[in-house]
Amino acid sequence: MNKKELSKQRFDAAAPQRAALSRNLRQLKEERKLTQDQLAEMTGLSLNEVARILKETANPQLSLMVGLANGLGVPLTQLLDLTINPADLIRFDCQDVAGIIEQELATLPLEEQQHICRMVCLEASHFRNTRPNPNKLYIK
Repeated sequence: MNKKELSKQRFDAAAPQRAALSRNLRQLKEERKLTQDQLAEMTGLSLNEVARILKETANPQLSLMVGLANGLGVPLTQLLDLTINPADLIRFDCQDVAGIIEQELATLPLEEQQHICRMVCLEASHFRNTRPNPNKLYIK
């Protein structure tokens, strides 16, 4: 694996943390009615760095995240809270996720595959407020 591929792999691996940092920083910014300029000034970051963090295009070093937390007067753990917001799940490529799930399910006995699929169907029905239809579950 070359250096560029390794860098991309690390960037992709940090996606949940970048999303959490962006979401929590945006929430604090909105609660305090701050502009990006004010946020940059408070935290000692450049306006470009703040914008990239908010857009999830930056992979900030620990020193930048500590600067953000200190400037805002919050613990770093508050910025990195990884509570999953269901809206954030939409960002994942469904085909990639489905492929991973299919590969993992294929390693299990058929009975366990069916059980897991029923549980997923039931959970999805709660999310959509619909009744599950177990007849629509197809296991190869």
